[in-house]
Amino acid sequence: MMKVIKTYLDNAFAGFAQTEQVRTLKEEMLASMEEKYHALVEEGKSEHEAAYSVIADFGSMDEIAAELGLDAKGEEEDSIFLTREEAKAYIWQMKKSGIFIGLGVWLILCGVAAFFLSGLFALFAAIAIAMPLLIVNGLKLEQFEAYEKKVIRLDATTKLEMEQRRAKFMKRFAIQISCGVVIMIFAVGLFLWDGRTFANNAGLELMLVMIGFGVFLIIPTGMLFSVYDVLLNVGDYANKGKYSRSGRLIGTIAAIYWPIVAASYLLWSFLSGDWHITWIVWPATGAFFGAIAGGIGAWSGMREK
Repeated sequence: MMKVIKTYLDNAFAGFAQTEQVRTLKEEMLASMEEKYHALVEEGKSEHEAAYSVIADFGSMDEIAAELGLDAKGEEEDSIFLTREEAKAYIWQMKKSGIFIGLGVWLILCGVAAFFLSGLFALFAAIAIAMPLLIVNGLKLEQFEAYEKKVIRLDATTKLEMEQRRAKFMKRFAIQISCGVVIMIFAVGLFLWDGRTFANNAGLELMLVMIGFGVFLIIPTGMLFSVYDVLLNVGDYANKGKYSRSGRLIGTIAAIYWPIVAASYLLWSFLSGDWHITWIVWPATGAFFGAIAGGIGAWSGMREK
């Protein structure tokens, strides 16, 4: 458990200029905390109890800094400090909205499936239910947009908690994403395996429903995992602001690109009636957009060097 204490101390001192004074003080405090930790273990406390008792007795870093006259690093203008309560509120809202957004997407795909069985009324009914879920929850997430663009600063205790929660969530994230992908691949594979015969037995509709369920599994867990990356400034959010120009460019392109794709798909499908063929638009345009986004990101990265 000394690793937990060391990580806590690293986070506590991360906001200060790494002068010789700071490094010496950090080493002395680590030695003192290690000594206290071993003493508590010898008294009969468990390793976890001893570690968190040492951390709890650490005190306020601001008070220590003021007493010793330590200089804080110049804080970046593009940064936000979040309390533990604010970080937890962000996690809770993303988790809740992820479920509703995933449900909304699933309902739309179920509506498309129902269209082949019952006509336009079923499609419009599904869209009428799904759109409020997507719009309302999308609007709720707008208040957190700045978190994705600016560096998040947390106190040492909260940062350590978020790192532990992220590590614990990794297994669930991998399982749920894998299940969603497998379900979608199985749905498409089953349809293509015997497309014509299967299509005559509502195979296309079943495929759409299964793909929707796979998406429903992926969206909430993906959004929740991204929350920890945002709070800890890691993963896709390790260089916030560095590639903000490319991010805005990709967002602008996406705002134009996807409505055109959707309109083209529906127009082609309704005019031709070949719904069993036109679905190929989505993986094809998705791969193309991924190539565009990747190219813009690489170009921006090269310009920064």
